[in-house]
Amino acid sequence: MDGLTLLNRIREGNMIHKSVVVSAYGDMSNIRTAMNRGAFDFVVKPIDFTDLEITLNKTIEETIRLKEAIETRTHLETARREKEELLLNQNKMLEQKVEERTGQLNAEKKNQTTCFIIYCPKKLPTNSNAMAAARQGNITR
Repeated sequence: MDGLTLLNRIREGNMIHKSVVVSAYGDMSNIRTAMNRGAFDFVVKPIDFTDLEITLNKTIEETIRLKEAIETRTHLETARREKEELLLNQNKMLEQKVEERTGQLNAEKKNQTTCFIIYCPKKLPTNSNAMAAARQGNITR
């Protein structure tokens, strides 16, 4: 199996990875194919070991950042789920408190007696002055 086929297999496995391809073929077509199949970088033979060391360090740093990002995302997703669960529990508690208080208020209403006293004189006024006086509460017996 050649390196380009291996890149396809690695990508198909959904593995989190960074691949550096080392090849004797440094033509642009080969490099583009490798990069399109998921290579992080490409080194051409004969190997310049200073360049290879820089490339490997860059690859390791990127892998560490990727791992940290995944861990951070996992922690954030966990925190989000916990927050949602807490909010649901708080909502349930608030609903219970509202129901309890509503029940208390309804019970208090049943125990209250409301009395309305309406005063009507024996003879209602008929003229307009008397009606105006009645509206102002100035009717006397």
